[in-house]
Amino acid sequence: MRSVPAISLLALLLIPASQAQAVPDLVQTLPNKVTVIVREVHTRPLVSIQAWVRAGTRDEALKDRGLAVATAQCILDATPKRESGAIQKELYAIAGTYENEVGYDFSYFDLTVPSRSFAQGLGLLSEGLTQAKIDQAGVLRAMGRAQALSKTALTHAELAAVNPVRARLHEGSPLGGRSRFRCRSSRPLPPRWSSASTTITTSPRI
Repeated sequence: MRSVPAISLLALLLIPASQAQAVPDLVQTLPNKVTVIVREVHTRPLVSIQAWVRAGTRDEALKDRGLAVATAQCILDATPKRESGAIQKELYAIAGTYENEVGYDFSYFDLTVPSRSFAQGLGLLSEGLTQAKIDQAGVLRAMGRAQALSKTALTHAELAAVNPVRARLHEGSPLGGRSRFRCRSSRPLPPRWSSASTTITTSPRI
C-alpha cells in the first residue's frame, strides 16, 4: 500500500523533465531567414533567450585563429547607444545572466532573465547582436577577454606547459602573444543565422 504514494511522487518528478523535452510550441522562419523557436515549460519563473549564429571556428583561416572567440566577446559589450559594460549592468540589475560559447560550426549567445523581464531581455540581446560596436577599443577589450578566458581555464603548471603550443597554434596572430588586458567576464556579425530567438523556462540550452 505504501508503494502508491512513492509511485505518484516519482511521476510528479518526471513530468517537468518530459515537458522540457517536448516538441517546441512554435518554429517559424522569418523572411530574413531567421528561425524563431519557442518552447514553453511553466516550471520556473525564468525565460532563456538564445541566439545561435551559424558561424564558428571552422570559418577561421589559419592566420585568423581565435577570431571567432574574439568577435563573440564584442557582442553585447557596447553599442552606439550604450558604452562598454552598460548592457551587462542593466541585465544584472534585473537579476539576469549572460553567457556565450563558440563552437566549431555555431556561436551561441544566451540571456536568462525573470519571466516578467522577457521584453527587456529580448531588447538587450537584439541590440547587442545587431548593433555591436566593433571599433579598435572594443576589439582590444575582446582580445583581452578571449586571452584571459583561455588562460584561466588552466592551472599554472598546465599553463606553463601549454604556452609553447598556444604560441605555435596562434603564430602570427594577436592571440599568440601575452595577454595585456585582464577583464572580468561573465562569459562584423555573419549574416548566416540559425535559430535566433529561443525561449524556454528551465535551462539555457535546448
